[in-house]
This record gives sequence, structure tokens and C-alpha cells, in this order.
Amino acid sequence: MRAFSSPLPSSSFSASPGYLLQLDFRDEFHLEPSDDCRFDYLEVRDGAHGFSKQLGLFCGHTHPPMITSSDRFLWLRFHSDENVEYSGFRAVYTNRVNPAEGSGWRKQLDSLETNTKKGRKE
Repeated sequence: MRAFSSPLPSSSFSASPGYLLQLDFRDEFHLEPSDDCRFDYLEVRDGAHGFSKQLGLFCGHTHPPMITSSDRFLWLRFHSDENVEYSGFRAVYTNRVNPAEGSGWRKQLDSLETNTKKGRKE
């Protein structure tokens, strides 16, 4: 498990050729809420770059849905303005065989979570 604090550099996660990535949010998702996610947010894109198609911009306390890439890459960026801190989030990503190439699941690869517990708010 890897813990991150903001600023988390943008990260591109990749699966082996012929596999997709599935991102599943676990246990908690507590970021500073706002109508337009301008303070603290997690941005997820379907590809290896920040200009790839956006799959979501998430903030507040609602767990994002399970996210599956359309190919072998997901790009994530966590941003925090560091003014108000909430407990963060935990997500696990797994390899999934691309349906066009077969079926099944691979073992869990890794997990990630924020580490923003100073002055924690729930």
C-alpha cells in the first residue's frame, strides 16, 4: 500500500498488454466537498496522459463508482488546497483481461490512499 499527501504528482497506472485496469474505492472517500470540486479532488482519466478522456472528477464524501479503463492505462491526479483537511481515500486497482482478448481476472496489483490526516475532519 502506498500513502500519498498532496501535492500528489499525476500518475499513470498501466496494465500488461491485453489487460484493462479496474479502480475500486474502498473503506472511505472523504475529501473537502464543493459544488465544482475546486478545493480537493481526485481526477481520473482513461489513458496515460492528462489530456486523455476524463472519467471523473471526485470530491466530497460520496464513493466514486468502480472505474474500468478502456485500454491498459489510467491517469490519476489528487489535488488538495491544504486549507481544510479530510481523511482522504483508499482505492485498489486490479488487472482485468480485456474482453476482446479473453476473460478473467488477475491478482490485485496495489492500492493507494491519501494521507491527509492532520487536522482531520469527518
